[in-house]
Amino acid sequence: MIALDADDTTAGQAGGLPEIVDRAIARDVDAVLHTGNLFRRPTPTDADVSFAIDTLERLVEHSIDCYAISGRREVRSDQSPITSLNDAGVIDHLGSKPVILDGTVALYGIDYTEEPDVFAEQLENLTEERGMTYTIVAAHQHIWPPAKKDESVIGALEAADTAAPFISEIAAGGRTSPATWEADRYSYRVTYTGSSNPAAIDDDPVASLVTVDDHETATRTPVPIFTTEPDSELELLKSVCKQEPVEYDDLDTETLVDLYGLSSKAKSSIESRRRELRDELTDRLADGEQKQGQYATVRNVVQTRRNLRDEDEVVRALEDAGIDPNEVVEISSKAVRKLADNGDVAGDRVFDEQERVVIQRSDLSL
Repeated sequence: MIALDADDTTAGQAGGLPEIVDRAIARDVDAVLHTGNLFRRPTPTDADVSFAIDTLERLVEHSIDCYAISGRREVRSDQSPITSLNDAGVIDHLGSKPVILDGTVALYGIDYTEEPDVFAEQLENLTEERGMTYTIVAAHQHIWPPAKKDESVIGALEAADTAAPFISEIAAGGRTSPATWEADRYSYRVTYTGSSNPAAIDDDPVASLVTVDDHETATRTPVPIFTTEPDSELELLKSVCKQEPVEYDDLDTETLVDLYGLSSKAKSSIESRRRELRDELTDRLADGEQKQGQYATVRNVVQTRRNLRDEDEVVRALEDAGIDPNEVVEISSKAVRKLADNGDVAGDRVFDEQERVVIQRSDLSL
């Protein structure tokens, strides 16, 4: 079992590293793999490095190995901070020779490079390991798919063909959002866990818990990095529900921007949490069962959503029932919009257009 965390973890600032360590210890994993950009700056401060060492020493105390590679930021430093952590004995800097875990997993690592030819050469230089293992190559690179082709240094299939050993998975870093691509004909995939830095993404950051079944298969399970105590969350939600009106005329624009941005983020976070709670309650409550808490009452209700079947099938059913299908035909707004966009019909002849001003949140840093 391996816990793979994401790139863009921040050590010296609250960005996810302590929480990742907590999750790894709680699940008693065999190892933690970090795919680059452990720090926010190419040359972190001594305090940042000391913070990372102190945090990662907790893994050492629990006999959990931590493996890492240098990301885009680390390679820009005169001496990669990953080397400093390696010298301190809190991580192992992966390279061309495999680290074998429990006789079933082989771990390789390739530091970030801007040169596609250099990356291909490093794949060729990986030392082939004899025996049947699930082989993971950690690489802080854009690989297509799932990354965009014009931003990638190599294709996924080309990477597999180039590498000396047979690769089961490329654990890639360098993307803020999670993504996975799997080959059709054999067991091989490229995975991005995504950023563990909450300031870099809209969704809640996660790590990936990887359970290796055998030399061919492994399963990935998302693991939330940040969790909240239920009592604290109840108080927070109660305070949100009890909000009083605000006199906005007296507020400066910067405060309005912050309030709007945080409200936007809170909306998506609360909706995500509501779905989690709904799924948990669905498992616990029987059909029609009602349950009352201290503040709320809920009931498990079965709702039926009807979607039309294939158009030909519906037409035949109507005709069999003696109903003229033309009586129930409606004009499709989507189809008319497409015609207007193509210039086949004048837009002002078929649409009443109304403009509205929308404020969009483009960035948020907590």
